[in-house]
Amino acid sequence: MRPSLFFAAATATAALAGAATAAEVGPIGEIRVTFGKEVDQKPRVIGAREKARLEAELRKEVEKAVGGLTAGGGTLELVIEDAKPNRPTFTQLTNTPGLSYIDSFGVGGATVKGTFTAPNGEKTPLKYSWYETDFRQSEFSADWEDAYRTFARFAKKLADS
Repeated sequence: MRPSLFFAAATATAALAGAATAAEVGPIGEIRVTFGKEVDQKPRVIGAREKARLEAELRKEVEKAVGGLTAGGGTLELVIEDAKPNRPTFTQLTNTPGLSYIDSFGVGGATVKGTFTAPNGEKTPLKYSWYETDFRQSEFSADWEDAYRTFARFAKKLADS
């Protein structure tokens, strides 16, 4: 397969896999971020430090994409269902002697689900998921680069809706 055809197929697959389900979402007045079972079942990988970083990044990306919070806007409740790092996390490095941050890397990504509740009580379900599929893209990635990319793409789709 020629490289241009390979990349076109990979891009189309990634676009379909990351499709967000979102209807019209109005102004956002509050953002709540929690973690799903998948994340909570990885305490030796995703500790309190990583959760705080993931929560802050998702909140930052959404606020930036929608132009900030609006008084009287709806409530956006987001759940980070899954997050996969590109490099060993601080928690993993602490729990696993001999693990190398420099030499260990892999594909990452995340899944975000949520609900937007408008001031009138109308609820809109949201979901977005994206995971890198090309291992070659991971060698020079930071620890949560693909998860952060997922958050940015989710926020853009949310703002565009």
